Amino acid sequence: MKKQQIADIFARVREKRPLVHHITNYVTVNDCANITLAAGGAPVMADAVEEVEEMAAIANALVLNIGTLNRVQVESMELAGSMANERKIPVILDPVGAGATQY
Repeated sequence: MKKQQIADIFARVREKRPLVHHITNYVTVNDCANITLAAGGAPVMADAVEEVEEMAAIANALVLNIGTLNRVQVESMELAGSMANERKIPVILDPVGAGATQY
């Protein structure tokens, strides 16, 4: 990919300002929000079971980070992921720590 193509992609992202729904671990939540902002997106860090489907229903993308999983977070990810798949929006899986434990 050429530099101009990359610049054009970033320009389109800044123009659209996509809403990026993150369900991420507490270690990186601030970094994830800042990276999304720097790239031109609008981050939202919604992980409550009661809100994730509604948020995924209006988001332009979903980011799932499995670095500090717990039962509630897994349920939230499954609900948000199902809604994202139903809407055919991008789902990005960050498998940090995958395989470190059996969970």
